[in-house]
Amino acid sequence: MKVVFHCYGGTHASPVTAALYLRQLDGRRRPAVCDLLRLTLFDQVEPRDFGRLIPVGDDEAGNQVYVLGCGRHPQIVLRALAGFLRLLGGNPEELLLVDVSPHINIVMRVGGFTSRVLRLVSVGRPLVGFGTVLAFPRLARLAEETRRRVEERRRGAALR
Repeated sequence: MKVVFHCYGGTHASPVTAALYLRQLDGRRRPAVCDLLRLTLFDQVEPRDFGRLIPVGDDEAGNQVYVLGCGRHPQIVLRALAGFLRLLGGNPEELLLVDVSPHINIVMRVGGFTSRVLRLVSVGRPLVGFGTVLAFPRLARLAEETRRRVEERRRGAALR
């Protein structure tokens, strides 16, 4: 299975949720901003990367995990991704798309815009880091929910 965490930019909430899912971050305690900055993709993905699947790693069951920035048109990007998978002979059931967008707060939006679009990294990065720390419990719950969904799909496939 391929697990894709997606949001607008794919550079803050999605990499953090993917790291939680992969147990690279402990979901039981809020990280410091410096912990987030150690993540490979945090505040590093550029707008030119929209629509590009960025591999993050494999989970303990061998499922591949990605992040994806969809920009302003997530439904178009996600439909194209599923369609392309079908063209290659893959099964869309093997693709789990996880929308992280509802868990992004206004502090993250302002900080992300300031850092990635305006390129005022010294102002935006600490702001988006703070916003991510505030959103962390919600992101951790989403990662755990995704882990359960992956397991349910695995069990369902084993029954077929």
